[in-house]
Amino acid sequence: MLLEELGIISKTVPASTVYEGAEGEIELAWTLWASIRHALSGKEFVGETDDYGVPEPLMSAFGLVVSDACSDAIKAAAKERLGTVWIGCIH
Repeated sequence: MLLEELGIISKTVPASTVYEGAEGEIELAWTLWASIRHALSGKEFVGETDDYGVPEPLMSAFGLVVSDACSDAIKAAAKERLGTVWIGCIH
């Protein structure tokens, strides 16, 4: 997922592996993220709230730790890709 975020490599898988009967390709990084996103979700809503005070289902990340030894590019990619977690419907 981070290699794709950095623009180094992008791989795809058949869309039918995610959506039964679907044609075409879907990004491997997206399928990986979709399978782990709930495990990464924290308790803090960080998204906007609507007119009724209901927050959009965007949460802070839980337990995301990036080593200080990582380059600034890696830190930025990790924050961009994993820094928040959408817990709403993605299909």
